[in-house]
Amino acid sequence: MFIKKSTIHITSEQSVDRTLNIEQDIHITGEFRGSLFSDKDLFVEISGVFIGEAHVANAYIRGSFQGNLEASQQVFLTETSVFKGILDCPKANISLGAECCGDIRIASRDD
Repeated sequence: MFIKKSTIHITSEQSVDRTLNIEQDIHITGEFRGSLFSDKDLFVEISGVFIGEAHVANAYIRGSFQGNLEASQQVFLTETSVFKGILDCPKANISLGAECCGDIRIASRDD
């Protein structure tokens, strides 16, 4: 996994409970609880857990996401992802095997 220097990384040894308003990508291999606001990308890796709300450009979910996810561009849910909550984005790529439960709203931002 390549992580740019302008990236925040929550490792598998970490558990974070807070609100973040950041201008970097964020990679989660540990646990995050709270709210995330960023015009960059969210990466929840296989061992990662996100509980709360996220407002990002793109989201790449390989682990667990529970809550509200709003992406201004696109969301990717891989075959290993577990999503429970509300998904709001203009484009989504949901792989066979991904677990999804909740409301999925895919609509162009021009609507």
